[in-house]
Amino acid sequence: MPEKRTVVQIGIVGCGTIGGELAGWIHTHLKNKAMLAALYDLNPSQSNHLKKSLSLTSVLVASLEQLVAKSDLVIEAASVEAVPLVAKKVLQEGKDLLVMSVGGLLQNQGLVALAQEHGCRIYIPSGAIGGLDAIKGAALSKIDTALLTTRKAPEALAGAPYWEEKQKEWQSISEETVLFEGEVTEAIHLFPKNINVSATLQLAVPDVDWKVKMIAVPGLRRNIHEIQIEGESGKMVFRMENIPAPGNPKTSYLAVLSAKALLEEMFSSVRIGS
Repeated sequence: MPEKRTVVQIGIVGCGTIGGELAGWIHTHLKNKAMLAALYDLNPSQSNHLKKSLSLTSVLVASLEQLVAKSDLVIEAASVEAVPLVAKKVLQEGKDLLVMSVGGLLQNQGLVALAQEHGCRIYIPSGAIGGLDAIKGAALSKIDTALLTTRKAPEALAGAPYWEEKQKEWQSISEETVLFEGEVTEAIHLFPKNINVSATLQLAVPDVDWKVKMIAVPGLRRNIHEIQIEGESGKMVFRMENIPAPGNPKTSYLAVLSAKALLEEMFSSVRIGS
């Protein structure tokens, strides 16, 4: 990231559960290397509450433009829909960007070219999955099959566009039900807050034809992601059974933790893995 100041100034767009967790982490664990420069949310009460909870001063801004101006690194923790607007304003100013709503990046891949044009970086946490190092390595040889199967409780999928488009209600699911099988882009469209891991996989190995299966399981207490890869390098199966994030059942707690780990790595002298 640009070394414009001794202490890296970080701005966060989106002050809900994820933005709040990351803000607290930066404020407490990275305080000698980074500091929160700005908080912005379309709902001012969210950013104001976060500011008060961390006993911060002079961090609230009235616009995205003000946040970008005060920051070296911007963290997007808002929504898939917010990614294009946030990313363009950040990258055009030559600032680095950490994206949590990865589906928005997949739907707007011209943003990668924009980052290259302005000499800045886009950071993507591994999110609620593991095995990315091995998968990226395997992708250097031929991959024949690549499948992501996700299982979540129906209530964790509430509010997804899927229900309106298919004219169904999540409350009607009484047994394990396959809701969707298909391509990553369609999965992101139908479940924008639930299946960002598929976008991460597709961006990590873009030449692979990923398939996605979404399954609703009544009574399920964990968000389960299973990745199956088979090709010239062999066969891999990764299974993650994640606890939902506190206050946000639509995402896994591991997704928040992976972003914290990525922030730690940015300021570390040693990097492990690819």
